[in-house]
Amino acid sequence: MRMSRIMVGIMRLICFLLAVSVLTGCERKKEVYGDSIFSWHSEEIHKESLAELTEVMKAANCSVLYQQIDYEEPPEMREEFYARMRQEEYRVYYLCGEPDWITADSMRYIEKAILETAALKTESDGVVCGLVFDVEPHTLAAWETEAAKLMDSYVETMLAAYQLAKKQELEMIVCIPSFYDKEYPEQLETLIAEGCDAIAVMNYTSRDHLDRVRTEAELAKKYQKQFIYISEVNAGEPQELAEQMTEIRFVWETVRSGLPEMELSFSWHHLDRLKEWMKGESKDE
Repeated sequence: MRMSRIMVGIMRLICFLLAVSVLTGCERKKEVYGDSIFSWHSEEIHKESLAELTEVMKAANCSVLYQQIDYEEPPEMREEFYARMRQEEYRVYYLCGEPDWITADSMRYIEKAILETAALKTESDGVVCGLVFDVEPHTLAAWETEAAKLMDSYVETMLAAYQLAKKQELEMIVCIPSFYDKEYPEQLETLIAEGCDAIAVMNYTSRDHLDRVRTEAELAKKYQKQFIYISEVNAGEPQELAEQMTEIRFVWETVRSGLPEMELSFSWHHLDRLKEWMKGESKDE
């Protein structure tokens, strides 16, 4: 009888641990966007580039690709790309944007990008699931004298774009630098609250990794939006690239540990640098 009670206790403990394990796994699945790579060249989806593309994504432990796509190319040129992405269970976002996509006049370009993404989603049977707007109005020459006006126009345009994307059942990610919160906190909050499904933040500095993005992360949490931390890999020799990537992974762990309750993912900018890193790794073997 005593042994029976012990066995019951052990079984209850095992069941508890299994439940904890399952719940922990569910918590991890909150990182639904997965770590990602920016890819700015449409030819990366061509047949001859796919092996290297998937090799880099595996080496970088990424499951999401932000890819510029030439919609004018014949659909059959994308078939093998879709098949490879589906096979690897990767998701693709249409990467687009120009600094002057911030006015009512530019909405025709934005609408075109959204409709093209919707067509690509259908064509790919869901492999392409949304789009990434990398607009960067702060790079315009007029930003020096009209920053506030341009920021207002930018946010208004992204809000309109988000409504169009939702009508097409597309996920929409917006890329921003890490300094909008300093001078334009209200516009930033509106953008995150009403203008995207996820906010992707580029921290251009090598210091204050967490503090530089804390405001954006807190707003993303407040409005239940995904937060993506982008890291730039600068040009350099293979050894320098390897050192940068090691440091970036350290930064990501710092950010992750500093935001333990956030739905986080991380992104490499960009594919060209990671390809150079991979070639350097191959030579060392």
